[in-house]
Amino acid sequence: ELCADLAVDNNCNGSTAESEATDRVIFFADSDNDGAGDAAITSLNCVAPAGFVAIAGDNCPSNGALTAPITYYRDTDNDGAGDASDSAQFCNSTAPAGYSANSNDGCPVDANKTTAGTCGCGVADTDTDSDGTPDCTDGCPTNPNKTAPGTCGCGVADTDTDGDGRADCVDNCPAISNADQRDCNANSIGDVCEIAAGTGADCNTNGLLDSCDIGTGISTDLDSSGSPDECELVVGGTGFATIQDALDQAENGTTIMVGPGTYPPFVVFKRGLTVQSIAGERLTYIDGGNNARCIEITGRAGARFTVRGFTVQRGWADEGAGMLINDADPVIDHCIFTNNIATGTGGAIRAINGSADITVTSFLFNSAGSGGAISTSNPAASTAILYVSNSILRQNSAATDGGAIVSAGHMQLLECTIEQNVAGGLGGGVKQTAIGDLTVFTSRFCRNLPDNINGAFTGVGDNVFSQDCNANGLCDIDEILSGAVGDCNANGLPDACEISSGAAGDCNANGIPDSCDITQGTSADIDTNGIPDECKPDCNNNGIPDSYEIATGAAFDCNTNGVLDSCEIAAGTSTDCNTNGVLDSCEIADGTANDCNSNGVIDTCDVAAGAADADQDGRLDGCEFARGDLNLDGIVNAVDLAMVLTNWGPATTGDTNADGIVNAFDLSAVLAGWGVIH
Repeated sequence: ELCADLAVDNNCNGSTAESEATDRVIFFADSDNDGAGDAAITSLNCVAPAGFVAIAGDNCPSNGALTAPITYYRDTDNDGAGDASDSAQFCNSTAPAGYSANSNDGCPVDANKTTAGTCGCGVADTDTDSDGTPDCTDGCPTNPNKTAPGTCGCGVADTDTDGDGRADCVDNCPAISNADQRDCNANSIGDVCEIAAGTGADCNTNGLLDSCDIGTGISTDLDSSGSPDECELVVGGTGFATIQDALDQAENGTTIMVGPGTYPPFVVFKRGLTVQSIAGERLTYIDGGNNARCIEITGRAGARFTVRGFTVQRGWADEGAGMLINDADPVIDHCIFTNNIATGTGGAIRAINGSADITVTSFLFNSAGSGGAISTSNPAASTAILYVSNSILRQNSAATDGGAIVSAGHMQLLECTIEQNVAGGLGGGVKQTAIGDLTVFTSRFCRNLPDNINGAFTGVGDNVFSQDCNANGLCDIDEILSGAVGDCNANGLPDACEISSGAAGDCNANGIPDSCDITQGTSADIDTNGIPDECKPDCNNNGIPDSYEIATGAAFDCNTNGVLDSCEIAAGTSTDCNTNGVLDSCEIADGTANDCNSNGVIDTCDVAAGAADADQDGRLDGCEFARGDLNLDGIVNAVDLAMVLTNWGPATTGDTNADGIVNAFDLSAVLAGWGVIH
């Protein structure tokens, strides 16, 4: 069918309905009545039905004011400007919530900015100091005069007062040009300023602080004073080369400090000052080189000349090889004098009309003709005194007198040690001459040869005088005090030496003098003769010396041979044939018993032993015959004569001498004994 003639059934199907028309047109719904249809809602008709239009293209079918959606931009920060990069289309005549019709927001998340400006999104372009530069790019946002800190920083001008290319704020000396900014002591103040202000010293005017001269080694500071040595009275390092050089420049009353090292001799004339070592006497030497005197001091000044803390060595001179003191009064303190040799006197020190104070000083291995260490010589009327205190004089020697000291003046030794000195003459320790006097206070003398002191002296306090009697290299008193050897009688001599020399007995060989055994009660001495009883004969072992028993009559010694009679009898050295306790020899000797035949045996004992005694008168027949009593009647008379004459010739009767013959000898015996009663 055709829309123009729907009354005709062109297809002859018996229907002329519009839906049969082949030329129907598509109409589009126009729900918003804006004359444009919604392409999504159509109707096929010959004529547009109500609410439909022939034109499509209404992309906003519910908004009569729009046929196409409008592009809106997301306004995240709600500042009325949208984000061009985040858009959406809406069929709204006005922007929906969260969107904006414009895309002008260059800072979509910064509600305060729609463009980045100078500082960028999120940062306000504030200009606090109103200098035309926002704070975000202003290096000094609160300083209208600076937009960058520069050298000095915000708020401080980069002024360079001294024009040295360094701003004052970083110039360690802003008022004085110092481009090198030298600050050797790192105290943030330029050296030139410290020197100019006087707060830093530059004694040698080399433009460097003294402390830096010292710290870098340009100058030495041996005395640790903080000043370079060349600016002071210091010897050594960058100071004076010799002590003499310093002395020539020093004033009286000053002190010359001397660094460690070895220095040549020096001479002093009427000076009153101090020469003192810095490191002490064991590191600082005055050396004569074995060909010169080390120190010479002449004359007095207002102040005394002092030498402190040196080893004075290898001096060589006719006198005072270490030091010559001539009409002067020096102080010598904490020194060592060693290996000085004087061909005359005073190996270490020679004092002529001098009064010196020598303290805490050692004199070792010095030698001289006399006074190996010290020699003094003062006029008799002089009041000068040489004081030596707390000092050691050891192993010095003299060819003649005074191994350590020879004094012809006034000298005082206080708490000194004088030992192992040797003199070829007198006074191994000290020789004090008739001139002057010597006083010794609480000092120690030991092992000086040939003696400790020769000459008069006054001893005060606890002085010690000792030797080395056992030649073991140790002072006797030291061995005694240490307990190494005994000195039971406290006489300063080891017991062993007294015993070996015979000065003390030791009869019991226990190493203790007998006198000490007795005094200490370890041995008895009943007869108080100084010999322990155990050393005396005690033949009967009753603990009492035989001599005491004899002397007191407690025992007998009839033959006075010092042996008890009872012991002689017991030992068999003497007989007591009649067992009466009296030696036979004593009975015979004192006539209390007979021994007519002089055989040492009492006649009664001979008889008891079998000798003939025909008449039993207790007298041996042989003895009676010998005396001419041939008939044993107790008297020599005519009967006896007749017996001789009758038996003349070989016979036994009338034979007085028992020689087997009666002859003139027998006749003589009778005649000699005539009338004698036996």
